[in-house]
Amino acid sequence: MMRRRKRNKKWLLWIMVLIFIVIASVIIILVWNNYFRDKEIPSQVDTEQVVVDVNNDIQEETIDNEGEYDGPKVVQYEGDNPNLNNTLTGAVTYVAVNNATLNIRINIDQYLNEGKCSLAILNDNNEIYSEEANIVGSVATSTCEGFDIPVSELGNGKFELRIVLRSSDKTGIISGEVNI
Repeated sequence: MMRRRKRNKKWLLWIMVLIFIVIASVIIILVWNNYFRDKEIPSQVDTEQVVVDVNNDIQEETIDNEGEYDGPKVVQYEGDNPNLNNTLTGAVTYVAVNNATLNIRINIDQYLNEGKCSLAILNDNNEIYSEEANIVGSVATSTCEGFDIPVSELGNGKFELRIVLRSSDKTGIISGEVNI
């Protein structure tokens, strides 16, 4: 009969000590850099009032007289308030094929309560697909509800995207392209 030798388990103890030292070092560095202290919120120059209704929808209303616009105030780093523009502007923020479906997402620079986004997909200046979606307002901007198009309806190739935005008396066009 063979005798089994007892294995030394000191290596397990050393690994646990090493893990403890690493965790303690990370905590000390975070405390040293004031990570756990409350951050100061900078005061805003423009006066705003935020009203939250029972449905938890946030609506902002500017108090200062910035023009005729009475909707949400858009905080800009530079430039003018896009809500005062006569035309609608924005960008194609997402274009990808997922599970044989072309997903297109649009962001609109202005805050809008209602309107329509009309998508036209063109190939060699010929419209091969069109669809319409509602405009949905967010806190300070808006978006189209989104477009999900089966790739089988388009085929392969390079396509031009043209989205016409309409809301009240304002319109705008957003362009983009996609390769499938």
